[in-house]
Amino acid sequence: MFRFFIILFFFITFQTNAQKMGDDRWGYKLVKNINPLLEEALKYFKKPGLALDLGAGRGIDTLKLLHEGWKVYAIDSNKLSRKLILQNAKDQDLSQNLHFMLYKFKDIPENLFTKSFDFIYASRSLQYCDPQFFPKFWLLLKNCLKKDGILAIHLIGDNNKEKRNKSVFSLQEVKLLLKDYEILKFIISKNRYHPNHKQIKLPDIYKIIARKIYK
Repeated sequence: MFRFFIILFFFITFQTNAQKMGDDRWGYKLVKNINPLLEEALKYFKKPGLALDLGAGRGIDTLKLLHEGWKVYAIDSNKLSRKLILQNAKDQDLSQNLHFMLYKFKDIPENLFTKSFDFIYASRSLQYCDPQFFPKFWLLLKNCLKKDGILAIHLIGDNNKEKRNKSVFSLQEVKLLLKDYEILKFIISKNRYHPNHKQIKLPDIYKIIARKIYK
């Protein structure tokens, strides 16, 4: 009998912890996890429109956009991302405004870029674009963003020691990329260190919100 209660105790504990982990992975309720870059960018809009979410990940920011009334094209190359986002959107009756695309950036069908987006959002994902493809990809993004549309992105500094096969940029290169945009917010996070290995310095991050000023 004692053994039975011990087994029951561990089973209940396991189920509770699993549920918490599930909530953490799936739950949109974790509003504190919504990216400040997204929250700041949304302040520049009077009404929702059509958004492109590049590197949607767990989908917390994707769901934030959906809850705000946006129609969203969410892109990620991870099948788990697709599962999490589609299920969460379905559970919250948001699927009608969501189109998920399972692609790496270089494999995205070019007909997507014939659409006119009001908002392009990429949180720490553009670094994973193939450096050889990035110039073309950047031009495609610029062309599918409406005039006066908003771009909210992170770019990674070229002081990344593990920059192989990643798209990283110097400050001068970032400024050149943004020549067709009005800069609304530009912050450089420097002197960052790994939280668990203080001796490992992390690359700079450019936090950018910009408005397209040319067609």
